[in-house]
Amino acid sequence: MSIKKWNVKPVDKALALELAEDCGIDAFTALLMCRQGVSDPCQIEEFLSDEIILPDPFAFTDMDKAVERIKRAVDSFEKIAIFGDYDADGVTATTLIYTCLEKMGAAVQYRLPLRDEGYGMSCDAIDELKAAEVSLIITVDNGIAAFDEIEYAKKCGIDVVVTDHHLPPENIPDAVAVVDPHRADCISEFKDYAGVGVAFMLACALNDSSCEEMLSEYGDLVTLGTIADVMPLVGDNRAIVKGGLSLINTGHRVGIKALCEAAGITGKEIESTTVAFGLAPRINAAGRMGNPDKAVKLLLCDDADTACELAQELNDLNVQRQQEEARIFSEAEQQLLSDARNLCSPVLVVWGENWHHGVVGIVAARLTQKYLKPSIVFSVEGDEASGSARSYKGVSIYELIAAASKYTVKFGGHETAAGLTCNTDDLQKFADEICGAAIQAYGQLPFCELDIACKLNPKGLSLSNVYAQEQLKPFGNGNELPIYGLFNMTVTQINSIGNGKHLRITLCRDGASVTAVKFSSTCENLGFVKGDRVDVAVTLDKNIYQGNENLSVIIKEIRSSDVDSDKLMQGVRDYENYCRFSTLPSISVPDRNEIAEVYKAVRNCKSLFVNEDSMCVRLNTDNYTKTRIILDILCELQLIQLNVSSGLQIDYIPTDKKVDLESSHILRTLKYGEVQE
Repeated sequence: MSIKKWNVKPVDKALALELAEDCGIDAFTALLMCRQGVSDPCQIEEFLSDEIILPDPFAFTDMDKAVERIKRAVDSFEKIAIFGDYDADGVTATTLIYTCLEKMGAAVQYRLPLRDEGYGMSCDAIDELKAAEVSLIITVDNGIAAFDEIEYAKKCGIDVVVTDHHLPPENIPDAVAVVDPHRADCISEFKDYAGVGVAFMLACALNDSSCEEMLSEYGDLVTLGTIADVMPLVGDNRAIVKGGLSLINTGHRVGIKALCEAAGITGKEIESTTVAFGLAPRINAAGRMGNPDKAVKLLLCDDADTACELAQELNDLNVQRQQEEARIFSEAEQQLLSDARNLCSPVLVVWGENWHHGVVGIVAARLTQKYLKPSIVFSVEGDEASGSARSYKGVSIYELIAAASKYTVKFGGHETAAGLTCNTDDLQKFADEICGAAIQAYGQLPFCELDIACKLNPKGLSLSNVYAQEQLKPFGNGNELPIYGLFNMTVTQINSIGNGKHLRITLCRDGASVTAVKFSSTCENLGFVKGDRVDVAVTLDKNIYQGNENLSVIIKEIRSSDVDSDKLMQGVRDYENYCRFSTLPSISVPDRNEIAEVYKAVRNCKSLFVNEDSMCVRLNTDNYTKTRIILDILCELQLIQLNVSSGLQIDYIPTDKKVDLESSHILRTLKYGEVQE
């Protein structure tokens, strides 16, 4: 079960109206921009402009040194190797610089690590390049922390130019040039480029061309890598992606066009979300499941037939990735569900023998998305376990791993994602340590938050809202698709659609009716029924049917309007602490009458599915912790059956036998403390 904290930040409507008038834009657009923190007329004009203005690439520290060394290598026909990474950012950056240098007449090749070789350069890879008579390595999307490898390359007579976008350590490597916007001495104003964004700036500098001109050649690659690496779509990135999406939609690059066809996303406008969920996973699949070289070959390909074959191979690899991901996720979830205390831990830690290295990160992300807890998934191979961690804003998984680092061999990452290695024998110790670190750092773990752009009046919902929000495209990290709140709505109708896979829900308030869709839901697992009063968090879109545009309302989250959310969240954490430590929070022990009332409610329903807040409504209680403990007691006494894999499924078990409540170990422990069996 999972619950989010909804944040509805107030917006100055008077300011929005003033800006709308001053800037000549829709008032709703102005309101959304204020919500995004863009509230100055000059900022708004820049934000909405289609004009692409990017900085001088030589504003990057060491760019002049990089260009001088690379041009010298090109002119003297030295062998140059681009060292990239196996993800979509590294693949697109490799493709971009390779294409650029090839057009300059360079003797250029590329080398990408396989996932089991690990991230970045290695001495073994440098030996390979030395044997190939390479005298210059250009790193893309890596290298900022490759101190030992760069020193080794120098001993081998190989110069290194580093281009990277990751945060540098206190010192930087002793390379010919280190181009990274996060260098403390880099005067480039914008910092949040992807690796391919930095590579693009290098290409502009090498060609002594304007960035705007070079975007017409490479904008699609920069867009693909930037979106895939979940970089903020603000500032320079926003300008690049707006232009790059136009290029992708023209079918500019044979390989990307073929990938769109293989993914089945042709015939409609390709947007940032299409790239994120349609193209990027297929590029990443090459590195996750096989060899990332296939992805580079596709992006370099200029023959349509060959590109179609390569695109289909990536599509097949993505299917394999999905199958492997589903298998590992199922095994990980079974592990969590094997003991109620697991899901109540502040950090979810699971491991399995030979789980695929390329997939554990996605599984960790899915666990975090479903259970709203930081998650770490390890693949165990003999004495060593390699893990991938994911978290959410407000809980730094990197800091938690650092606090438990006495049980790690190595680790690295940032607030919401990290990688680590442990000795297999230390996994349980590590899991206990990091949970303890979470409690020490946060007390009670903060809830994942859902930002509501603004409350909407159902009477005012129309396509004009969609047209207004479209001015803010492209959406993505840092410029998210707005989520709106419809509050105190009454559920009047629930219908299955899409062969029972989705729901169409009709909601009413003050005479206004709204029909919305909730994907991947059924009547049985919704947790709400007709007549319930609910708050819904929705996104707005348009669909075209028989040539007509219609408003589409999509439900992202739904909760009861009749439950105090702060009290509920505290109850959830109290119950988790009870499960982990067997200590009763500040509530009284459930008495016979309270247990009987909950039992009668379940018996009357026979079977019901609830989430945190609908449980209290459905069972007519106002104390989450006590009600949840009562359900555990009834389950222990075999009066009901509980399933907690997705929400809480409660099933009544008919019986003619009289049940003695005092036979419940849970109840006796609560009443009398530890009870000897």
